[in-house]
Amino acid sequence: MKILVTGGAGYIGTELIRRLVDIPEVEKIILYDNLSRGNYNIFLHSGIKRGKVKFVKGELLDSRTLKNIVKQVDVVYHLAARVSTPLSNESSHLFEQVNHWGTAELVYAVEESDVKKFIYLSSASVYGASSEEMTLDS
Repeated sequence: MKILVTGGAGYIGTELIRRLVDIPEVEKIILYDNLSRGNYNIFLHSGIKRGKVKFVKGELLDSRTLKNIVKQVDVVYHLAARVSTPLSNESSHLFEQVNHWGTAELVYAVEESDVKKFIYLSSASVYGASSEEMTLDS
């Protein structure tokens, strides 16, 4: 099985790749990330075995590169997104471009491929801050 992990250099992506590498059926993992957050831990301290993981530095909005990479894989884990920071309100256009249109570009590439599974992961940051206390039912 060949896997693409977008946003693979982030915290969740690094942990996911650490686990995927140990699965015998996984022969190749493509880590696709623009490193915009300066997350280099996956390269330095993650303990990930070399050989199975190939790093590609790229943007979600680069549809040509995405199409070429997606053609090589069976499964896509989509974790890439701009996350909320104080800067996010100032550059909301960039966040919309990457989070909405970048995801759409990836989905279009998957639709034109032989990908068997598309897994979209997210975190609580997509909901923003809440003025109410969070419960299990929230």
